[in-house]
Amino acid sequence: MNQIAKIIQSYEFVYQNETELQEQIESVLKDNDIPFEREYSLDKDSRIDFYLPESKTGIEVKVKSGAAVVSKQLHRYAKSNQIDNLMLVTTRMDHVMLDGFVYGDIRLDVVFIGGF
Repeated sequence: MNQIAKIIQSYEFVYQNETELQEQIESVLKDNDIPFEREYSLDKDSRIDFYLPESKTGIEVKVKSGAAVVSKQLHRYAKSNQIDNLMLVTTRMDHVMLDGFVYGDIRLDVVFIGGF
């Protein structure tokens, strides 16, 4: 697991929905002086929740959706030449099985933070 994943996993999140969780992750990134852009467009069809330009890391946050749907979305993100690292922050145990999955040559880190 990379350093950013470890930082996120070290926090306890209290939220009601995905938007609130994203706001709290934004605060974590700011508190740790990690430069990022929110809702970053990788191309006309792909917008990732957080983009960390220094490490070319994309972070997607999910509290719903099945693993197959999420995997398809992440595969699309991994095709971008702007992405070298891909992370999924999730509340869903079924997403954990995606940890370490490789899309082309981009490895996925899954950060499970528990459910509601």
